[in-house]
Amino acid sequence: MERLYLPQLASGAVAQGATIALDEGQAHYLVRVLRLRKGDRLRAFDGVAREYAAVLADDRPRRVTLEIGVVAREEAPPAFRAVLAQGLAKQDKLDVVIQKAVELGVARVRPFVSRRAVLRLDAAETERRLDRWRKVAAEACRQCGRIRLAELDAPVSFETLLDSALADGPLLLAYEGRDAEPLTAFAASPGARTATLVVGPEGGFAPEEAQTARERGARLVSLGPRILRTETAGPAFLAIVQYLWGDLATGRPATGEEER
Repeated sequence: MERLYLPQLASGAVAQGATIALDEGQAHYLVRVLRLRKGDRLRAFDGVAREYAAVLADDRPRRVTLEIGVVAREEAPPAFRAVLAQGLAKQDKLDVVIQKAVELGVARVRPFVSRRAVLRLDAAETERRLDRWRKVAAEACRQCGRIRLAELDAPVSFETLLDSALADGPLLLAYEGRDAEPLTAFAASPGARTATLVVGPEGGFAPEEAQTARERGARLVSLGPRILRTETAGPAFLAIVQYLWGDLATGRPATGEEER
């Protein structure tokens, strides 16, 4: 069944049977792209916790509306919360990383600028990219069946990332140096409930950055014998960690999803 992200539902104040007018983009997607017609059924999710049954109530141009039905599914917070801190990369590489990370169940994506980052963003470009990244994340949620939207942060410096991320739990930095430990060594830590996974930009981390991270409490971990591109490393890192501690370990959702 087709799904549509409706931020209008996030307040939880929309009653069963209420009609919601869709904006131009939402209307275009349902009527022009999916070719739905009046009376067709779909699901609308709020990006927070709930997905609703819905019916296309009106398909006339500029009057496209949805009638909201019962709560069809709810999604509890994940048992393991994975955060991906990704170094800024040139071109549209971060779009791909965000898309794949959302599909793999990431809870939050934190872009950052490090010493070897090629890309530098001014305030206007930062806002434009952040808006695009959020759209990419919302579309990935729609496609993969998630209800809860992943958080998308504005880029920060590497130092700021270290200061804030270490307060949230273990910080694992993907590093190709000889002193990196196998990721499976960290898997022995009992009761892991959250972790921040840090992946550098195209040029990786400078040795002094890796040393600073280690001195502040981060663990330098290896992702294997091959050096991965930055757009490969993030999703690969996340997939491994989700298999070790997250909802990929069981082969079924660990987010408390329930059908109603």
